[in-house]
Amino acid sequence: MRQWDVLTGVCQNIFKFADPISVTRIKEDINFMFTASWDKMVRVIDLEKQLVIKSFVASKETIKELLVTGD
Repeated sequence: MRQWDVLTGVCQNIFKFADPISVTRIKEDINFMFTASWDKMVRVIDLEKQLVIKSFVASKETIKELLVTGD
């Protein structure tokens, strides 16, 4: 997954995962990106630090939808 600066068109970072990502959500108020993938994992990415700060198995099957709430 590539992180782009849409104003300059420059790729800022590349995140590499073993399995394809099926869904992505961004929480702009905390500058985090949440990804779910075929490996049943959810990853929390701090976009400022450009790091995966947390990952966990979230399902028994491929995740096809992701809802991120304040809770």
